[in-house]
Amino acid sequence: MALEHLLEAWHHSRSERLAELVERLTLRLAAKPDSVTVESKGLASSRSRRSPKPLLLDGLMKAAKRGLAEVLSSRLMALHGCPADPRLTSGLLALAQLPVASSPEVFQQLCGLFEAQADPRVIQPLTVLHASLESGSPYARRLKTTLERVWSHGQQSLRPELARQCEELEAALARREAPDPAREELLARVYADPEDVEARMVLADHLLAQDDPLGEFIMLQCSPRADRQRIHQLSEARGEQWSTVLGPYVDHADTRFERGFPVAVLLRRHWGGPLPEPTRHWRTVREVDANSVAFPRFEEWLSHPCLSGVTTLKRVAPSLVRGLAERQVGVRQLECSGLEPASREVFADLDRLRSLVRLFIHDAVSLDVHLCAMSRLAPRLERFEAWSRGQWSLELTPEKDVPLRATLLSEEGAAPLAEGLRGALGFGTRAVHVHVGQCADRDGLRLLREVTSAYARVEWS
Repeated sequence: MALEHLLEAWHHSRSERLAELVERLTLRLAAKPDSVTVESKGLASSRSRRSPKPLLLDGLMKAAKRGLAEVLSSRLMALHGCPADPRLTSGLLALAQLPVASSPEVFQQLCGLFEAQADPRVIQPLTVLHASLESGSPYARRLKTTLERVWSHGQQSLRPELARQCEELEAALARREAPDPAREELLARVYADPEDVEARMVLADHLLAQDDPLGEFIMLQCSPRADRQRIHQLSEARGEQWSTVLGPYVDHADTRFERGFPVAVLLRRHWGGPLPEPTRHWRTVREVDANSVAFPRFEEWLSHPCLSGVTTLKRVAPSLVRGLAERQVGVRQLECSGLEPASREVFADLDRLRSLVRLFIHDAVSLDVHLCAMSRLAPRLERFEAWSRGQWSLELTPEKDVPLRATLLSEEGAAPLAEGLRGALGFGTRAVHVHVGQCADRDGLRLLREVTSAYARVEWS
């Protein structure tokens, strides 16, 4: 990828022209990742570097603005292990202007990073900062040393071949940045009706004509006889890039695509604050994994029109269920963690989710099975699963000939599984398959046989 080659070349030359190209291309990829394809084979790369994580720089600035000198110093220290990268420069300069930079440990870390980066673009702003410091103070002396070290590193002039390749890349970026009304119109059609496959295929044709690999990706994923190997190659090479339109609070490496667009996403666990307003790029998303985080105003975010297609929610914190019910979020499948100690109230709220037909509970207790079976939600469930990590699991699929399947995962799980089976009688099913394998001791097996005697049909394995 051109960005990696640019970073490699900058690492050796510290050229300001290359630094500006790196930042320009990074911004372009973040803004329109599905419309940039710039390759430059002559810019050789010996190693691959990811761009600085937005959350990393975001976290540094948040700690700095809160005056958390110790936290900021620790995080800056961790950056010393990262490769030099021109995209860090503006963030480090911004930190150096904040009051927290007067902390000795923070100031020392910043100076060390400026020296490691050796980006000549810092010389002018740091010279101004140096002039504002008390002459002869420890801060002034330390910063003078930093300026001398950055200056001594210098920057190498670009080889003629490399300069020519930069010109080609700048021209390619200029072409990509030119407005493309047809592409925007076709994208608008896809987002207006995500189920319109024809609109996606027309967009794919347009992108293919521009040598944009997203066009091939859309075409392949829409084909009934798709080349799985080629899809995997494109997804590995471009998936994270195409996913960035969803925003920095999505784990782009775990985004799943269907018919060329994001359909399932994982929210970043350490985002912390409220989720930003979703853009039109979320209109194709059908599944959101909340990563067991109780994001502030999550139900309000899910109620946004751009998320109207979301029907599956995974790893939702129980504390969010009431808000989802109040907003009448149209979720059909919900996965949440153990519901105790407020299980009764949670099942009442789950019943208010009128579209909900599939419920999965992890870290469950036997009472969760009983309360679900007794709730008003139970009759409309197409599937119910509850599992206690490392101990037992229960799966209910009413349409099957043997609707209930129970699995014992450890000897310790025999008693709670027996209670779960007792509670599952409330679903009205009288056929069960029990898998115990080698996990049950004599007492556990006796207990399970005793409980399952209430079922009309019992299968064992």
